[in-house]
Amino acid sequence: MPYGIPLRCCYSHNIHNLLTAGRPISTSYIAFASSRVLTTGSVVGQAVGGAAALCKKYACNPKDIVRSHAPELQQLLVKQDAFIPGVANADARDIARTAQVSASSEGALAFPLSQSFHPARLPLAQLFPVSTERLEVIELLLKSSLGAPTQVTLALREAQHVWDFRSSRDLTSCSAVIQPGFEGFIPFALNTKTEPGKLYYVHIDAHEGIAWALYEEEVGKPSLVPVGTTPADLPPGNQWRPFTGGKSFSIRLSPEQRPYSAMNLVRGGTRPDQWTNFYMSDPVNSVTQWIELRLPRPKRFNQVHITFDTDCNRHVDLPLYRSPECVKQYDIEAWVEGQWKVVAAEGDNYHRKRVHSFDPVVSDRVRINIYETNGAKAARLYEVRIYD
Repeated sequence: MPYGIPLRCCYSHNIHNLLTAGRPISTSYIAFASSRVLTTGSVVGQAVGGAAALCKKYACNPKDIVRSHAPELQQLLVKQDAFIPGVANADARDIARTAQVSASSEGALAFPLSQSFHPARLPLAQLFPVSTERLEVIELLLKSSLGAPTQVTLALREAQHVWDFRSSRDLTSCSAVIQPGFEGFIPFALNTKTEPGKLYYVHIDAHEGIAWALYEEEVGKPSLVPVGTTPADLPPGNQWRPFTGGKSFSIRLSPEQRPYSAMNLVRGGTRPDQWTNFYMSDPVNSVTQWIELRLPRPKRFNQVHITFDTDCNRHVDLPLYRSPECVKQYDIEAWVEGQWKVVAAEGDNYHRKRVHSFDPVVSDRVRINIYETNGAKAARLYEVRIYD
């Protein structure tokens, strides 16, 4: 059947208990070009499976799920590592949501340097998370091929999520002069208040002869692009165009930003969206690290869910590829009768989502000991859940 032809037989009013998965959709050719891909079909299938389970649980028809059980279906899918924009973990059964989380180390926001420069023929921008109440200085790694001094103005704007460049209001701005033939970091003294836990972006106007260092990740190598950051340019039409595929402009921020704290593991997100929702250990230290969740009081539990980082933003088709960012060897301990007791262990992991079940324990502390990754220098996780 040609793409875009309405499948009218699917809309029979006599079928009340039918759910369809895959790509059963009537659209224009342009819309179908994106909705027909296999990943779209797979996530629709996951959602249909969850809906079917709730239909059986409540002995109801699919339309009743939408009316009465949509939030429960959303939470079920999020628990299974589906991504629904704007929906965070609100599972009352997840004991970890009440925990205070600490770690052996926490990594700072650090942009990689690059010897490749992207010409500023269009306005350019870089989005990043902020963990401090002020931004004093931002330095851009710039290069000038001009024969005269050039003034460049840098402005700061707020962002609502990691792909959001909609704001047109500059919070503050300042200018700096680049000398002829200069290549290096140019400081811009913003000296402005910021809100911890928020996203911002800086942008510069188009300048012929000025270029900004742009890093691009190597296929199969560990990611160096900071989580929760996005570069972009502004083509004609007044709509910013984010760069994809593992890229970032080279910048330095003062004071140092630390948006990858261990408390992110219980914020409720498993991907960077309105925040990083991400923990990373300090890559300068050894890979051997620990993460500890301390509960307000002892609880009974027998299952721990961990969501690791497999860098979903990158598409790699290397044979037998394992994401270097993914934790490979680790164990899970509970504090029982005055000592740590190993309740689960894994020595060769390469999966993003792991669920470990074990004999029930009663404890107020859970520790995840990380011994090795699949190649990255830092331990990287998105979420930890605990269930009875």
